[in-house]
This record gives sequence, structure tokens and C-alpha cells, in this order.
Amino acid sequence: MKKIDKILAAIIISLVFLFSSYQLFIWCGRLFGLHVNAMALTGLTVGVLFCLIWLQEVLRNLYTLNWWYLIIFYLISSLVLFIHMKTLMIYLLIYALFAGLYTGRRVGYKKGTEFELKKELKKAALFSEIVLVIYYVISIIVLFTTVGTLTRINFIHFLSLEIPQKTLWLVVFFMGILLLPLNYFLVIWIGRSVYSVESAQNKNS
Repeated sequence: MKKIDKILAAIIISLVFLFSSYQLFIWCGRLFGLHVNAMALTGLTVGVLFCLIWLQEVLRNLYTLNWWYLIIFYLISSLVLFIHMKTLMIYLLIYALFAGLYTGRRVGYKKGTEFELKKELKKAALFSEIVLVIYYVISIIVLFTTVGTLTRINFIHFLSLEIPQKTLWLVVFFMGILLLPLNYFLVIWIGRSVYSVESAQNKNS
């Protein structure tokens, strides 16, 4: 495994896990009426402990990890994204990119065949698509149950906008139509591109 793989994976996993842990604990604190600041600090502590205890083990087995660990990681981070971003499904394309990137590198690392690549990419793309559909359905439910004519959308921590609900309906509807096929083909395209580069490097080495 290349050093750059470990560095990038360490940065991505650390950031995602720290943010996910932080956000989940804040959400639980608000849900159960607990002290939010204390829960936020607890979430950061849990994230840091994960990085200290398990990150090295994850990096050592980066391309041989059990798929269940990857599925749980994907689902938790998607849940956190929904809690934070609400109906903005476009952010899930970032996860589709990572899913294709990881799957292509994984098959290439194991020196898998084109057939194995096609099989694994199809699984990754379908799973990513299922998560996006669930996200889409929940987004519609949220819109149905939101009281009022304006919905506040958080793009990032320091930028939020109030969007008229009718406008948001149109945005979510057309985003669903566009993102579902785009999400699938993004996983496939990224995975194939990465695998091609990996295969070429293996032949030259």
C-alpha cells in the first residue's frame, strides 16, 4: 500500500469520524434533554479515542477490511450528514465519489480481474443508491411534516438560508431525478478510472 493512501485515508477517516461523533452526541443531547456542551465534548473525546486506538489498525488493513465495517461507517456518516444538512442530498455525491475510489483501489490492490471489478462496483453503486433513496424518502417526509412556509437549511456551520417550502419541494424533486442516476454512474466511473490507473502501475512495476 502506498504511503499517500495511508495519509489520505487517515485524514478522511479522522475528519469524518470526529465530525460524526461530535454531531451524533449533540443530537442525542438535544433529543434527551442533556447538556449539549457536555455531550459535544464527549463526542469529540470518543472521536479522538477512536483515532488513537483503532485508526492504525484500520490503516494497516485498509483494503482488506470486512465490508460490514465499511457499511456501518457509510451509514453512520450518512445519518450525520442528514441530521446536519437535512434535505440537501447533493452532499451524498461526495460519499459516492469515495465509494467508487475505495472500491477501485481495493480491487486494484488485490490485483483483481475486470470481472471482479465490475461485480464489486455494482455492489458499491447499488448500496450507495439505496442509501440515497432512503435519504430522499426521509427528506420528503421532513418536508411534509415541517410546519410553516420557510425551512432553514444549513449549508455549513456559518451559512444557513431560509428557503420557501414550495421552492424546496421543487429542488428536492428535481435533485432526486438528477442525483439517483448520477450517483450510480459516479461510483462506476470513479471506480473504473482508479482501477485502470492501478492496473497500469502494477504492469509497469
